[in-house]
Amino acid sequence: MEQKAIIETHGVITIRPIKPAELKDVIKLLKKSFKIHNVFSGPTKDIRKYLAKLRKAEENNPLTFGIIVATLQEEKKDVLAGTMVVRTSAMSKEGLHASFKYMHLAVNEKYRKHGIGTKLMGYADEKIHQLIEKGKIKTARVQVNIAEPEKETINFYEKSGFHVEANLSNYYRYNEQVYILSKLISAEENKEG
Repeated sequence: MEQKAIIETHGVITIRPIKPAELKDVIKLLKKSFKIHNVFSGPTKDIRKYLAKLRKAEENNPLTFGIIVATLQEEKKDVLAGTMVVRTSAMSKEGLHASFKYMHLAVNEKYRKHGIGTKLMGYADEKIHQLIEKGKIKTARVQVNIAEPEKETINFYEKSGFHVEANLSNYYRYNEQVYILSKLISAEENKEG
């Protein structure tokens, strides 16, 4: 399912699952956005392997949506404006609660400050709301890990309902903090919204 929105300065943006032909552009964007990331600072073949492993892990999971992209039409072709990975990290035994991770949110510099990151998260949130409406789950916890070099993005996530839950030392790299942010999505929230 695609979600479309109009961005005044750039036209119509479409949020949807990745198409195989877009993987090359997604890798380029991730390399540019996460210069000191343990995987994205490495060779392209390692990034491709990492993303394939993430997609494979999510393949048979009915609660997942994998890699999503934001595209814009420019000169009659789709241009990658942003991307995000959504993983199911856990599910309760009785299937009433699921935990999701929003990972690797990246927006092309040219399109930043136009709500694309917010729209990518909104798309993922909406998918979780749909799972709740269909009775697949009753509640969901969504987690985002923010490494210290990206600390300035915490405010962005807080505006989308996340709160800082904890900080961890030496998690990704020695002598660096990681901030764990989370939010809860529930059936009650669906009724209110």
